[in-house]
Amino acid sequence: MVPFLLFAATACATEAASTRETPAVPPDSRPAAIDLASRTGLVYAAVLHQLVEVDHGYGNAPSPYRRVYVIDGAVPHAADVRGGAGFRRVAHPFGAGVKQRITQRLDGARPLVFVRSRAEVIGGRTSRSPGEVMDRGVLVTLGPVKWINGGTARVANNRWAAGKDGQWLVYTVKLRHGHWRVAGIHGAVTIS
Repeated sequence: MVPFLLFAATACATEAASTRETPAVPPDSRPAAIDLASRTGLVYAAVLHQLVEVDHGYGNAPSPYRRVYVIDGAVPHAADVRGGAGFRRVAHPFGAGVKQRITQRLDGARPLVFVRSRAEVIGGRTSRSPGEVMDRGVLVTLGPVKWINGGTARVANNRWAAGKDGQWLVYTVKLRHGHWRVAGIHGAVTIS
């Protein structure tokens, strides 16, 4: 009698679980999957938000940066101190769709400007020291998005504001509840 009750309880639980997993929205009425450029832009926007607003290096204080400068294009070794800072110019700028998603997602945040090289923003006349980013800004370099699966990506990156305000690392970014968010750090972190 006990084995029969155990089987009956398992069968009921299995049926109940399968009805809960049935989507509430019929497949034909779901929104179409977004294109790769849009997904890439949303992943980059999550990384930029994390670097500028959360992992800015000043603990729980508000972000000190007034402007955000982003190197216009993926830099393959962005998380490597030598590779991420040693390039001259990016060969291929981000596409219009990627830039559009980044700026849309970060709308209302600090002013964001795409630049072709570090020389455009480091040590200018509004910098307080030779290695500082102008206008009290931060320079962000992003690596290519490495897709782990449809809901997880890794992005090498670095941020630089001055000699004692730099960081190089790789973020793992995940799609959760319809939004891309940084879920953690993959590998080593270098700071200056």
